[in-house]
Amino acid sequence: MGRRKDLLITTFGRNISPEWVESTLLAQNAILQAVVVGDARPWLVAIVVPMPGATPEQVTNAIAQANTGLPDYAHIQRWLISLPFTLTNQLATGNGRPIRASIASHFAAELESLYQHEEPNHVVL
Repeated sequence: MGRRKDLLITTFGRNISPEWVESTLLAQNAILQAVVVGDARPWLVAIVVPMPGATPEQVTNAIAQANTGLPDYAHIQRWLISLPFTLTNQLATGNGRPIRASIASHFAAELESLYQHEEPNHVVL
């Protein structure tokens, strides 16, 4: 299910638990960490941290594979590839859980560009 306060409501009125989509992404071998955003937006985007040694192509394939198990309204349309979320960079808690609000704030400009421009599906940070 997920936490009620984290619930994403798209511009089309779909209520989506980001934890559900994130768990589908994390089940893929090429993805180490993932945070999904998209509240009040037409589609979902993800900030993903690849497994060590995974290539951008492997991440692309992993996201495509995850999308096959999700309904259309929960597909990840675009994504950012990031460095790991850690306590040191204040993007994760001491036990390693990503801090959703901090991550969304940290990547706000990049996320906005994914919604505003017709760029490639991913940006490597």
